[in-house]
Amino acid sequence: MRRAPVLISFVLSIMAIAFASILATRAFFALSDAELVQSEIALFAMLGAFIAAIFVVYEYQQSTQAFIESQRPQLLFQLFNRFQEAPGLKEPVPLTEIQYKNITPNRFTKLSFSLIVSALGKEVDISDLLPSNMTVAGFDQRVKWFEPVRFVNEHGIFLNLTIKREPAPLLRIAYSHLFLGKPEHVELQSYRWNPLSQTWETE
Repeated sequence: MRRAPVLISFVLSIMAIAFASILATRAFFALSDAELVQSEIALFAMLGAFIAAIFVVYEYQQSTQAFIESQRPQLLFQLFNRFQEAPGLKEPVPLTEIQYKNITPNRFTKLSFSLIVSALGKEVDISDLLPSNMTVAGFDQRVKWFEPVRFVNEHGIFLNLTIKREPAPLLRIAYSHLFLGKPEHVELQSYRWNPLSQTWETE
């Protein structure tokens, strides 16, 4: 894209030189010396104007695109493994902490998350873990805790059920929002459940 003005200018220059060569023959146009000089001056002046206009339009488009990008909100999503002691249980209960933060001053509109767990050829949607269609102000940060084993089990996949030669459950995360009135979808990190350590590991 950055080379487009240069390429267009190069093509126009080649065309102008070719046309100037045709003018120089004067056989087809039957031009006098004075008319030939005037025609070539006009030709190259027009070429210069075209090239200048191309660069002006290109710079305007680049500036507009840069401004639009500066208005785009950006999300920082982090997942942490925690453990909590529970009365009556010998082993601590695994917990998952989700943190997400708008790292720009721009507001998110209709922000929703997609959280899909897949295992043994089956997929379940656990997106109800987080609110949907949120408005998140600039630099706003939010946190969500949940028990992964219990929560995912309730949705139909048993995290700690392992079968030989079958991959452990996979958590795929994405988010969507409206930007300038148009929907945008962003894929985030995927995590694989480790039944031995009772933690999520980056894929």
